[in-house]
Amino acid sequence: MSLAGISSTNYFAQQQAVQSSQGQFLQEFQQLGKDLQSGNLAAAQSDFATLQQGTSTQQGTSTASASSSNPIAQAFNQLGQDLQSGKTAAAQLRNAGGVKFADGMYFLAALVDNSGYSTAIKEKYQAYILSEVALEIGGTKLPAGAYGIGWLKDGKFVVMDLGAHDIFSIDSRHDDGMRHAVPLQVVAGATPGSYVLYSGRECVDVKRAN
Repeated sequence: MSLAGISSTNYFAQQQAVQSSQGQFLQEFQQLGKDLQSGNLAAAQSDFATLQQGTSTQQGTSTASASSSNPIAQAFNQLGQDLQSGKTAAAQLRNAGGVKFADGMYFLAALVDNSGYSTAIKEKYQAYILSEVALEIGGTKLPAGAYGIGWLKDGKFVVMDLGAHDIFSIDSRHDDGMRHAVPLQVVAGATPGSYVLYSGRECVDVKRAN
């Protein structure tokens, strides 16, 4: 067999492994959201342990300083604390989605329980984005970190810091072709490496920033 044939075989095997890992991660994350929504604390704790184990296997042992500066690690640590103390409401993820990239980095998006906020905040603070990498949302670059997001009635998509202070807003678009609209989901875009973040049929394009 030629070297080209071997390289091609190895490449496709690697791609299949990456896709399998991504699919498994998203299934586990979505299952966690379902169990939190239903109030099944025991199942949610088990889901979290599985996710945590998979993340540790992928990324290796992290130092305390690295974990403290990693928004995903902070979010997972807080989620774990809430689950261990029985605070399913604080940890609730009604709908969630995300992308795990080939190098093991990922971004997650999840609706949040904003019932304790004022009407003005609830209208725009609808979900979180947690990303280990810089993203490009609708052409605007967003550094790695944790953010609040929301779709406004005027057709805008807004990104906020966790204190609900606006960082930027862009035009959202309406997708009548989305057959199975749900409160929040992430789907693959039309080109490799592109994704679409949906709230119902309102959406914005997302990709990893260069």
